[in-house]
Amino acid sequence: NGVFEKWALDNGVWHQKLIYPVAFGEEGSEYIGALAAEEIGPNEILVKTPGRVIISAYNAYTDPILSQIIYDHPRVFA
Repeated sequence: NGVFEKWALDNGVWHQKLIYPVAFGEEGSEYIGALAAEEIGPNEILVKTPGRVIISAYNAYTDPILSQIIYDHPRVFA
């Protein structure tokens, strides 16, 4: 688990049937996404996120942990 994954879990974000993060694409042009760990049914909840941790641009840049992730990985967040 990465820093973001730990932060999400510590703050109540739930995603039982997803693997995150997963890199897709060819080397040099990968993008980050999620992968289904098992079959997901119609109308099934994929992710639960408490309202207090919804990430806006403002919240991301003012949170000490998230802003550090952004600054440490400029290619991902450009």
